[in-house]
Amino acid sequence: MNWNAIGDWAEKMDDWAQKERKFRLKIAAKHYGLDIVDVLGDQEIEERLLARYKEDGLEWPPMPVEEDDE
Repeated sequence: MNWNAIGDWAEKMDDWAQKERKFRLKIAAKHYGLDIVDVLGDQEIEERLLARYKEDGLEWPPMPVEEDDE
């Protein structure tokens, strides 16, 4: 595996992690009746919301799979 391939893979994993985080924030905000616009961008509120959802023992629904264009 060459360095370019590793870099591409790492970038895809970072993109996926960001999408998963945003998806989970949307799920948690909806569950607690919050407006996602009020949550996004405030790191402390985001962390507390995700932690609360997890502490309540709720399961994350599966993230929708996107079709790969490649």
